[in-house]
Amino acid sequence: MSKNLTMNGHLTSDELELATANFAGLGDTHRKHVDACQRCAAGVIDAREVSVALRSLPVVSPRPGFAERVMSRVTLPLPWHRRAAAAAWERKSTSASVAAVLTTLVAGAGVWAIGFPELRPVALATWIAGQAGDLVWQATIGLGRVAYSVGLADLANAIGADLTMGSAIAGLATVALMSIGSMSVMIRLIRENQPELARTR
Repeated sequence: MSKNLTMNGHLTSDELELATANFAGLGDTHRKHVDACQRCAAGVIDAREVSVALRSLPVVSPRPGFAERVMSRVTLPLPWHRRAAAAAWERKSTSASVAAVLTTLVAGAGVWAIGFPELRPVALATWIAGQAGDLVWQATIGLGRVAYSVGLADLANAIGADLTMGSAIAGLATVALMSIGSMSVMIRLIRENQPELARTR
């Protein structure tokens, strides 16, 4: 008996399929076994009937637009390098936003100090340091969330990746809004302290 035969001495389903194709890939041992084994001979006949029936089935083509309809319902995720690139751009835009806000604060503090020399420098410096600390803390939390979501390795690989125009516009808009917000805070503080400064004069 051939070593390809099962332990009970009969052909497997794969060997029955090969036997329907004139024992292609099988040896004389299999052919002799089928000739002598009524069970395996019946299995070969059944397998041939199934093969003939399958080949006789008409070829059915899907309706026009079937593939388009299926793909319209499929939501493909962005490739990992695109997700990593977006995360890297978010990190860069966050750093740029922090730098822009700090620059605005320093410039505003300078203008404020020139316009109101009576204001104590220590109080002004304390307030600026507190605002800067809050911004740095928020930026650190944001970077931690980005690193956790996409992985530190992906962020490192995506530093040199291409950035989309939409991401660039969004980053610039964020910087502008944060700068405007910082100036608004400075103006409000100036107005609130005008009566006290006027009394000191």
